[in-house]
Amino acid sequence: MDSFLSMNEEDDNTGYQEDSLILRVAALDISIGSILEWNEELASGEMTRRWWYVHRKFNYGTAAVGTLFVCIPCRTFEESVSDGE
Repeated sequence: MDSFLSMNEEDDNTGYQEDSLILRVAALDISIGSILEWNEELASGEMTRRWWYVHRKFNYGTAAVGTLFVCIPCRTFEESVSDGE
């Protein structure tokens, strides 16, 4: 299984490792600015929906054999603004 921990492209900030998610996605034509959505199981067993914003994309391999997508977390739309206050 491939593992990608962090990236740096010249002087551009690609996000901190703790705040970003680097994915290979089995889909075509994912553009920068897209939102990826999936269900995630919490330690309690409860399912929650997650949204990630596609911030950057990079081709990898000498022949550009694939694309890595750098995603940053979006707001959790299922929670109200006043939650946690």
